[in-house]
Amino acid sequence: MRADIRSRASTGEPWAIFGDGHTPTLRSNTTRSVFAEYIVGLALGVVNKPRVEWDSVDLRYGDLKVEVKASGYCQSWFQKKPSSILSSIREAIFWNPETGMYEGEATRSADVYVFCVHAEQEKSKANVLDISTWQTVLTSIFA
Repeated sequence: MRADIRSRASTGEPWAIFGDGHTPTLRSNTTRSVFAEYIVGLALGVVNKPRVEWDSVDLRYGDLKVEVKASGYCQSWFQKKPSSILSSIREAIFWNPETGMYEGEATRSADVYVFCVHAEQEKSKANVLDISTWQTVLTSIFA
């Protein structure tokens, strides 16, 4: 997973839809998060199913529910300095996209959390597709 996937994109691999990696769109929080889910899904071998928008977790690996949290120092908007990296796995109430309602009690939705940070801090060099510029941390809710 530590290779630049841009070279593989030219072979028609699915991540070619992410472009050249330097576009501001890839530095947007939403698109960067989808890409992070995709690279974690590739590593786990679970990208054979369509992504479900607003699902309670991002990926399922066997019986494990996996949530991918993505951040980056460079954003798509003007910045005076790199962004601070913040993330949370606090308990939350599930939002059901079919009913438009929050349901149940506050809980953590995943068994495993993967924190992915696009670590490049210089905007002119920021290429989200370059896997070597990502840092990942895995944590579990299991004791």
